[in-house]
Amino acid sequence: MNKLLKIYPLPISGFALALFTMASLLSSYSKYYKYIFLALGLLVLFLFILKLIKMPKEVLEILRTNPLGASAFPTFFMANVALAGHIYDYNQVLAKFIYILMLILFLIYTLYFIRNFVVNFSIKNVFTTWYIVFVGPAIFLVHSRIVDKTYELNAILFYTSTSFLICMILILYRVLIVGYKEELIRATLLVLSAPGSLLFLAYHNFIGDTAGQTYIFIYVLSQFFYAWVLFYIPGILKGKLHPTVSAMTFPMVTGVFSTKLFAISCTNKFIDYAYYFQLSIALIIIAITLLWHIKTLGYEMKRK
Repeated sequence: MNKLLKIYPLPISGFALALFTMASLLSSYSKYYKYIFLALGLLVLFLFILKLIKMPKEVLEILRTNPLGASAFPTFFMANVALAGHIYDYNQVLAKFIYILMLILFLIYTLYFIRNFVVNFSIKNVFTTWYIVFVGPAIFLVHSRIVDKTYELNAILFYTSTSFLICMILILYRVLIVGYKEELIRATLLVLSAPGSLLFLAYHNFIGDTAGQTYIFIYVLSQFFYAWVLFYIPGILKGKLHPTVSAMTFPMVTGVFSTKLFAISCTNKFIDYAYYFQLSIALIIIAITLLWHIKTLGYEMKRK
């Protein structure tokens, strides 16, 4: 087990987040689909938590020295909140406990990240995964029913919306001007589409105004970034994949989830076709990521 945990990659928590979110998306089709993705997500998250418990020094070293790994780490908090959304249907007290605990840990971690990588700012330390740190808390609005959509959560909506605008300027400058061509980080380009879709889901679940101009604007913005990152996928899949492949999953799942919700309020055939296209893409990316991790971890276990 220790051999497996030693090579178990930190970015995989983003894969767990995608699996839990896909379980929610497919629950309307069949409870069996939901349980399959939940089971996979629980396995991925369980091994991740074991790594945190058994190898804290190694994890802390990555979070202290690696800005890419550090900025992707909050997907762990987000995955637990998504899991709490499922637990809520069976145990509201436990779901609320996980939700509040993750909110506190996310806040503490954000302050830690700011001190380590924002105070000592370098544009080379800016990655698309900065969206995870600063826009990721919108996940608490997506699952706001756990705490009865309390008024205080408006602060998260303001914070994540403002953070999205600020990070977008920095990240686009990093990607388009400075350059973002290193093989290791190419898969994280898909994270460009995640914040818009996540904010759309947050707005839908927390505000609930499905006819307003803001609702439509956020959806159109999210789909603009979704369409943009689609052009990166063939090149990424043709090259050598790395543990950062997990970063491809959640953006694709939130994209299709946004389209599913928008289609309900829009009743447009084109949106329906777009939904099934995006669902196919998300399932393919999840399958590729799952198979890559199984193959890579299996090979590394035999080699060591």
